[in-house]
Amino acid sequence: ASGNDITVVNVVSMDDYIKGVIPYEMSPSWPVEALKVQALCAKSYAVTCIGKHNSQGFDLCNTTDCQVYYGTKTATDNSDSAVEAVSGLYVLYNGEVAETYYHASSGGWTEDVLNVWGTDIPYLKAVEDTYLTELRPYSFSVTLDEVTDILRGKGYDVADITDFYVSEFTPAGNVREITFVQSNGQTLVFSGERARTCLNTSSSSKRINSHRYTVSTDARLYVNGTAPDKAIGQYYAIGGDGRTAPISGSGLYAVPGSGTSPVDVSGTGSGQYVISGTGSGHNVGMSQCGARDMAHQGFTYDEIIQFYFTGVQVGPANGL
Repeated sequence: ASGNDITVVNVVSMDDYIKGVIPYEMSPSWPVEALKVQALCAKSYAVTCIGKHNSQGFDLCNTTDCQVYYGTKTATDNSDSAVEAVSGLYVLYNGEVAETYYHASSGGWTEDVLNVWGTDIPYLKAVEDTYLTELRPYSFSVTLDEVTDILRGKGYDVADITDFYVSEFTPAGNVREITFVQSNGQTLVFSGERARTCLNTSSSSKRINSHRYTVSTDARLYVNGTAPDKAIGQYYAIGGDGRTAPISGSGLYAVPGSGTSPVDVSGTGSGQYVISGTGSGHNVGMSQCGARDMAHQGFTYDEIIQFYFTGVQVGPANGL
């Protein structure tokens, strides 16, 4: 008790806890092999988070800050049997319980955790989601004025935004970095997880749902007054190290037959920028839709686990 508040702690065994997680993290009607995968991921992740809320008097909360847990009200025989089938088993890496992150759909590729959260974990590497059928495409348009308002509303002290673009992709084709150009010439760069969340607000339905997206606009390039054939978002610069990146709309020069010529950007038309992507979630670890599709295609739970988590094993853990 604290003042007028009371914290109620639900003390349960690990299996009973997982039975109260599974129906809310994955549909109980999905194939049992996929539910086993979800049970293993939820259980292994829970073990690595034990004590996260010690200061509040309990181990784990029941929200997405840890994992969604609402008890067994919507549990089914299918979901309960999946939990019981992997009772006592965990996902292990070098004998230690692994941090088994998961998300709804990778959109085509999962991502190396280093590119999302900045920590290098050997079993959380990018994987082509070969068997995934539910890509979950999304697309929305936004104006530069709207972008300026969103960033200011999130507390960023920015001048008017005059352009924004994906400035770096990962080898898996996901977004590592997005750059916003301000009217004063300065740039604001978001990388890692913030490249997915920088424009997301609770008050807007326009959301970047994953790290797998592109930004395009109808602004066009003119060199010495010559009419363009592509929108600016379709042009790329090649650096000295061979890396490519989409170009922005300022400080550009073209190299014609001799010398250099300034590049003008004009013809912005509607002024709309379009963000299009596939997937849902942070792209790290197991893709839930992909696990379901693999189960439909005959893969077993341990094969699915080893597909998404590099170099892991499934087995009992010491002391658990």
